[in-house]
Amino acid sequence: MIDTSALRAVANDALQDESARERWWGALAGVLADEIDGLRAELATRTEPESKEDEVSPKTFRKKPVEIEAMQWDGAVRPHLPIASWIRENGGVYRWSPSLGGRQYLQIETLEGVMTCSPGDWVIRGVKGEFYPCKPDIFEATYEEVSHV
Repeated sequence: MIDTSALRAVANDALQDESARERWWGALAGVLADEIDGLRAELATRTEPESKEDEVSPKTFRKKPVEIEAMQWDGAVRPHLPIASWIRENGGVYRWSPSLGGRQYLQIETLEGVMTCSPGDWVIRGVKGEFYPCKPDIFEATYEEVSHV
């Protein structure tokens, strides 16, 4: 950051006479030279990406192998439904949505807000103990059943 206090002091006198104007220009040149030297030193310590491609291209990632618990909801609505008990007993919060077209939906409080679970969706208990619904096609593409022998 440029310290302008010396420049202001000289500039106040700059309109007074020729020698003051010369001092003002000299002070300005000195401050700017110091600022440029500081910027050059800062730039010399920065590391540039190997290529511009590294800077803006997406990278490929693989999902870590973690085990989750999941149950598929068949669309049944009753208070002692195993999926409802499982959510409640593990600290999750759910409710039955108001009837939409004669059908009720399971609503689950997730880390991102309330999400609606449709019949056939999977309910997942994630690695942090959170619950969330997952569409069957995404579930099948992402997970496989673990057999504990």
